[in-house]
Amino acid sequence: MAGISGLSSVALRSLSTIQVQNLSTSQIGALSSYQVASLSSDQLGALTDPQLSAISSVAIAGLDIAAVANRIGTLQPTQFAGLGSAQIGALSSDAVDALTTGQMAALSPSGIAGLVTATIVSLGTDIAAFTSGQLKALGSGQVAALSTAVVTALSTAQIGAMSYCGMLGFTTDQIAALSTSQIGGLTTTQFLALGTTGIAAMSSAQIGALSSAQVSGLSPAQVAALSTGQIAALNADAVGLGVAQIADLSTADVASLSTAAFNALTTPSIQALSTAQIAAVSTAQLAMTRAHQLAAYTSTQLFAMTSP
Repeated sequence: MAGISGLSSVALRSLSTIQVQNLSTSQIGALSSYQVASLSSDQLGALTDPQLSAISSVAIAGLDIAAVANRIGTLQPTQFAGLGSAQIGALSSDAVDALTTGQMAALSPSGIAGLVTATIVSLGTDIAAFTSGQLKALGSGQVAALSTAVVTALSTAQIGAMSYCGMLGFTTDQIAALSTSQIGGLTTTQFLALGTTGIAAMSSAQIGALSSAQVSGLSPAQVAALSTGQIAALNADAVGLGVAQIADLSTADVASLSTAAFNALTTPSIQALSTAQIAAVSTAQLAMTRAHQLAAYTSTQLFAMTSP
């Protein structure tokens, strides 16, 4: 059977289990994914461990995982790299839990995407060992299944690697569990994925850790969802508040801005304040106003200022 790589799927399926067991590891390694996929459950079950390990990393894509589920630990890390989402999804939580560190690290983004939520829960903090590429492959349902213990165990870089789709799954409990360092590592795209509910769930300490880029990346709806307490937590990074965002601040929000945050507003943002918002500006905020900001006020805004 030296030319086994040339056999058709029909010819391969005609081999007895004894004949399959007599194939050398070299012959097994020469099979294509199409040929491996054509093997019956009985034939796959008849493969010895060395034969199973000999399937190439390319041909492994055709393997019927269910037929060898009890021997999945026999596969080499390079073979795991070739497993797709459907194959990984067919594994039980116990089978995935039993994988070695090397096997888990070898899972491709496609394989990671196949992990069912029950398996995600079962893995627990072991997920902290995932690479940034693997975490990026997690979908919203998978991310939602992460416990707060797992979320806190992830590094800033790992959190920052998650996709927009994945971040859509973040729950309010998970968001509340993020450290200020993890919050600081989020991209503007990830912030948008958190929506209004996610932003509203942030603590004052988390809001205070936002950079100007992150603040400017918030949608007007997210800014409107911030409480006065959260608005008050913004520091000089409030310079990120743009014209469209200013419009969504209530008068109470404007009044709650710290002097540092108020003084960080740009000229366009100052000029975007409505007369009602201007009337809510405190004397403390005005007292610390910079010269260029004072010069930015329109005559209508100046008229709207109330007397102390």
